Amino acid sequence: MRTPSDRSIKTTFQTLLRNRLLLPVLMASLLIIGFAAFNGGRLMENQQLRYNRSVGYAVSNFLLHAGHELETINYVSSGNDIEKIRTMMEANWKAHRLFDTLYYLDESGIIQVLVPADPRYEGLDMSRQSYFINQDCAAGVNISPPFTSLRTGQPTVYLSLCAQNGGLIVGELNLSALQETISVGKNIFDSMNVFVVDESGNLLAYPDPEWVLQHVNVSDWQVVERGQEFDSIVWYRRDNGLWVGSTSNIEPTGWVVISEVPFGAIYAPYLGAMLAIIFVFGILFILLLRGFFHQFQIQLIRPLTQLSEGTDALAAGDYSVNQQLAKIPVSFAEIKHLLINFQNMSTAILFRETMLRESEAQYRRLVEFLPEAIIVHSDNKVIYANAAAIKLYAAKNQDELLDVTIYDLTHPVFHDLVVERMNQLRGKNQIPSLPLAEQKHIRLDQTVFDAEVTTSSIIFDGKAAAQSIIRDITQRKDEEQRLKYLATHDFLTDLPNRFLFQDRINQTLLRSKRDQHRLAVLYLDLDNFKAINDAFGHSSGDFVLQLIAESLRGTLRETDTIARIGGDEFVILIESITDLPNAALVANKILQSFKRPITIQEKEVQLTLSIGISIYPDDGLDAQQLLQAADAAMYRAKDEGKNRFKFYASEMRSRILEQIDLTAQLRRALEREEFFLVYQPQVNSQTGELIGVEALIRWQHPHQGVIPPGQFISLAEENGLTLPLGEWVLRTACQQGRQWQEISPLRVAVNITDRQLKQSNLPHTIQGSLGYTGFDPHLLELELTENIVFAHASVSFNHMQTLKDMGITLAVDDFGTGYATLRYLSQFPFDRLKIDQRLAPNILTQPKDVAIVSGIIDIGQSLGMQVIAEGVETPEQLAFYEAHHCYNIQGWYYSKAVAAEQITQILKNGTTWQK
Repeated sequence: MRTPSDRSIKTTFQTLLRNRLLLPVLMASLLIIGFAAFNGGRLMENQQLRYNRSVGYAVSNFLLHAGHELETINYVSSGNDIEKIRTMMEANWKAHRLFDTLYYLDESGIIQVLVPADPRYEGLDMSRQSYFINQDCAAGVNISPPFTSLRTGQPTVYLSLCAQNGGLIVGELNLSALQETISVGKNIFDSMNVFVVDESGNLLAYPDPEWVLQHVNVSDWQVVERGQEFDSIVWYRRDNGLWVGSTSNIEPTGWVVISEVPFGAIYAPYLGAMLAIIFVFGILFILLLRGFFHQFQIQLIRPLTQLSEGTDALAAGDYSVNQQLAKIPVSFAEIKHLLINFQNMSTAILFRETMLRESEAQYRRLVEFLPEAIIVHSDNKVIYANAAAIKLYAAKNQDELLDVTIYDLTHPVFHDLVVERMNQLRGKNQIPSLPLAEQKHIRLDQTVFDAEVTTSSIIFDGKAAAQSIIRDITQRKDEEQRLKYLATHDFLTDLPNRFLFQDRINQTLLRSKRDQHRLAVLYLDLDNFKAINDAFGHSSGDFVLQLIAESLRGTLRETDTIARIGGDEFVILIESITDLPNAALVANKILQSFKRPITIQEKEVQLTLSIGISIYPDDGLDAQQLLQAADAAMYRAKDEGKNRFKFYASEMRSRILEQIDLTAQLRRALEREEFFLVYQPQVNSQTGELIGVEALIRWQHPHQGVIPPGQFISLAEENGLTLPLGEWVLRTACQQGRQWQEISPLRVAVNITDRQLKQSNLPHTIQGSLGYTGFDPHLLELELTENIVFAHASVSFNHMQTLKDMGITLAVDDFGTGYATLRYLSQFPFDRLKIDQRLAPNILTQPKDVAIVSGIIDIGQSLGMQVIAEGVETPEQLAFYEAHHCYNIQGWYYSKAVAAEQITQILKNGTTWQK
């Protein structure tokens, strides 16, 4: 039953007519209700827009939670622990159900983790999908266009985030949950449709789920086109009807939340009243109005004014306005209906606000115990800090950080940078998330640390705020400094390296040119360092280099620069010398510091240095010229006997150029087949028979004639040519041995170099040469010097055992003058032992050498080895070896090294030698 307060406009007209006030009231009603109908409709449109924005906040919050889930998973991905990632994914999936499916893809795009588990898709390669190919890691969370999930068959979109370990964390968004999010609460109108579209106009949520399942595109709807530009209210036609739509953009996704209501649902209550009054007014428009202002002021204007004031209060956040509006006396049912709709809208907004506050509480729970330090600040003051931030800034609790400004936590040097970044976050061209920035931060105890900061805009406690994630990168910065130091210093000796020395000499040259001072460059090279490395191993060689560096530090001034520029080479820069004797004094002081022998592996070793000296500006005007001059002088010191220093002289440069030219020609000599072999016979002195030959290399230079190996082997070693040269010697000797094999089998000895022995494929290389040439492996003898063998004992033993199994004869060459001891002979499968030819000249005059040679012969024979004497040139030397039962002889006494053709004739003629 209608109460008096619910009277319609028709009832009011009848009452006024009976009271003879009909005409004035009708005229006033036309104007006022017409105004009220228009403004009432506009008011409902604004209510619709506010409601639509509240739905937009809910969708934004939904996506924020989804993004936070991916970031939570990302925090555990840095260790690449698949099970840990799976556990975190399952926990988040079960707790929130924001995603239908969660994936973890490794760097190759292979699915490593799938939640919920589905073996059909684990291990699937997703790298070729265009969405993953175009992944933008710098943008944070990426959002795909909608598609139908293979696993669930439901419409969805991908949310993806680049993992710290290079992989990808992907979630299939639960669009049903999104639909529930926009459907929570009561709509303003029963006929209202609320839906969400992406930036291309594809439906993501719609009251009819079939539209979403079929990926319906509504980009041609005018409300969608307008909504993608800005928040608005749009009147438009669709499906033969007029609609009123309101839009809200979801930044930065490009999504749009749209609510639409049939035009009639908003304006019908008012249009009917207007038409009725206009009809009556058309008949009675000439009649006077009486009592208009008093009646409609009370019954219409006052309720509408109070309703408008209530709207302003609601916009200001005063939700108690509902109670005040309920007390407004209303005479018209239509106005009461408008009031009820307004109350419903304010209730819906209050519900959305409550959900937002709950989501912020969930945000607090989510970030509170994350390992990353997170602070939230508004107006440059901290309003929230998680446990990690409290610990990072040395606070006792959160209260100590609250109201502290971000400038208090930032080193003053970086204040301008902070101001600039905050302006980017809040200015006209707002950036929702700022890139990483390195800063120095200050703890509450005033200690300073290096920090990496990323800041983004968020809504916190219903207000705009900024969230900063701070990582302590002090350790990383220290490591960077350490790496910079290592880039300019030698790791073994801690001396400046070539790059730092180059910089210092350039700076010193600038000062010297300005002040007209002289400077000296000393180029130092350790004599016989290779022999030390071969005999005692590289660890002992490193010890020697460290010892030299320490000795040089103690000998020179702090203002002098000492650098290690490679291998056993050092350079010294001496500033402001007055004359040459000053440089000579420094060089002599260095030589004297190495007079005492050092002990390596219980053996005394005498270290000596060769030093070259160049002077600025006499010997060069730049660093390169001075170093080249000092290097040339150093080589002259070596040529003159080592363990000395030499000043640079202009004629030394010609020797350097000769060496450079010879090196270049050496590289081309192998290609041009300029090398050839000669063979020195090995003879049994008792029978005079040829028992073998040693293959020796020679270089037939096109201009200089035959060059002996002593002049080019060291160059080959320095330039990495010993491997191809050694393989050529081996293959050529095997080819020649195969030819002799047809006449009379003859053992051919080939020397193996240090670099060849280090090659893991040495047995394979030798097997290849034997197979290629068809040479009998039992006739091949490989000679290895004792220093090479014992410097690489483990490698040597493995190689020699393999070669021995192939039937190859093994000989230890130049035995007796190296660093090895005789007891090592029993550990290696040698067949022959060759006495170093340097012992032969002294066996008749030096008792010590007599004892050494006789001991070598006795031990070699007792170990079952054949002993051969090298360098035998006189009858007396031959008689000595025969007296000690050594009858295998190699040396000029019988023959120098000869061409292969001469050996061929000896074999054919059966030639023997006589004593």
